[in-house]
Amino acid sequence: MDTFDDPLALFRVAVERLNAEDFRGAAQCCDPVSLRAFQRETISRFAQAGARRPLQLKDFTYGDPDMPQELAEYNLRKHQEAIGRLDDVSRELPHIANLDALRAAAPHDVFASFLEGQSIGWMLARHVADGVLSEADVGVSELLNAFRGNLRPIGVIEVSPSLAHIFFAHDVNAPNSAPDKWAADEVVRVASLPADEQALNADLRGNSSPRNTHCRRQPSGGWLLIAGHEFPGVSTGLVIGRAGSDDSDDDR
Repeated sequence: MDTFDDPLALFRVAVERLNAEDFRGAAQCCDPVSLRAFQRETISRFAQAGARRPLQLKDFTYGDPDMPQELAEYNLRKHQEAIGRLDDVSRELPHIANLDALRAAAPHDVFASFLEGQSIGWMLARHVADGVLSEADVGVSELLNAFRGNLRPIGVIEVSPSLAHIFFAHDVNAPNSAPDKWAADEVVRVASLPADEQALNADLRGNSSPRNTHCRRQPSGGWLLIAGHEFPGVSTGLVIGRAGSDDSDDDR
């Protein structure tokens, strides 16, 4: 597994691979110990979920004996559907069918599957499968572009000889649709401000507090990212992956 002398170079390569939907390549940017730890924690979580006592009809009527039978049955069914989705390994980890397959998979493959499961394309596919969205919904490609954005590295702080924080910003791409009424009113409000306050507003707009991820020094002396929910594009619920086949490198 190749390491990187420069944590910022490591970050850029990981983000490039995510944007190219090369999830296995992105996972190769990770510290092997953290990959094993991520797999172990994921196995434990799904194993505990499988051992959970399933709710029964009486659980819904215990606190409300007058609840109609039809309503209690409906609540139980909806609860079972929701829990079933949460406990479905393949829903969170594409290409890993169940808990046994999760245990048998290589740590690198588990994290690559996790990254794919966090991609906007996979999330939208799940929404279509759940009936939340239809394939004919307007604006899906625009949604992809708007949420994809650009993860821009800012700097690095080495907090110890073996650990460094990489700080980065998420520059969200603006949707191409016409602004809604609130956005239009906001444009008018900002235009009414003094020039120096307009400049301040422009500096702050879209530049929220920087996010950070971690990397670990390897025995070779190089750096690799730590696999986990703080991996770039995952820690804050950001979506990753390409917006479409017509993407260019300039969009990254």
